[in-house]
Amino acid sequence: MELILNKTAYLQMLCNKYGDFRVCSSRKLPSGEVQFTTRKSVLDCWHSKKGLWFLSVANHREPFTCEIFLDKDEGDMDQWLKDTCDKLDKEQIRYYAYSTSSRGYHIHVIIPKLNSMSRVQREQYRERFITKYNAELLKKSDAHTVAIENYAHWKTGNIKTLIRRY
Repeated sequence: MELILNKTAYLQMLCNKYGDFRVCSSRKLPSGEVQFTTRKSVLDCWHSKKGLWFLSVANHREPFTCEIFLDKDEGDMDQWLKDTCDKLDKEQIRYYAYSTSSRGYHIHVIIPKLNSMSRVQREQYRERFITKYNAELLKKSDAHTVAIENYAHWKTGNIKTLIRRY
């Protein structure tokens, strides 16, 4: 995914390419608890200054309809990343692997046929796919979020960086 310095333009570009999705932001309270904003559609945010500002401060996004998030936060994450990307390469499956600079890695997998499935069918497909690649099943839902790629990770402040792709 291309790096665009303006986050609002980046999110709009992703929306044009993959369809509408929702974003939100989070912040850590003095108590250590994490507080999230309401999620808003990227497309809905285009139509006002307040919406454009919301896009500029968003730091989480939901998956595209055609996307699967692979996430692994325990064990030998470096080996898991290598093995998973090697398998995806061999199967010629389009993906983007990111270092979160947090606990692990995020692999964003693009499966176009998910666009023609119902929400239930997508989640079932995602569950099988995620299990096959030994990742966290929590990410099978359309409503799950991850840190926005190419921008500061909400936990560490470090850029979520592309490290491998097919």
